[in-house]
Amino acid sequence: MLIKDIVKVYVSKNGLRSPALNGFSAQLPDKGLVFILGKSGCGKSTLLNLLGCPLF
Repeated sequence: MLIKDIVKVYVSKNGLRSPALNGFSAQLPDKGLVFILGKSGCGKSTLLNLLGCPLF
């Protein structure tokens, strides 16, 4: 699966823009496991939600 140039920006009520993902691209294998690692707040859950893999 090819993921190319994913962008997600959250906008607060007062108009402050917070980018969660900025041009993320990746090539994922068709089979096997994929681990998404990163520190808190880097956009892991946002990426999964955009790919259609909600977390509970």
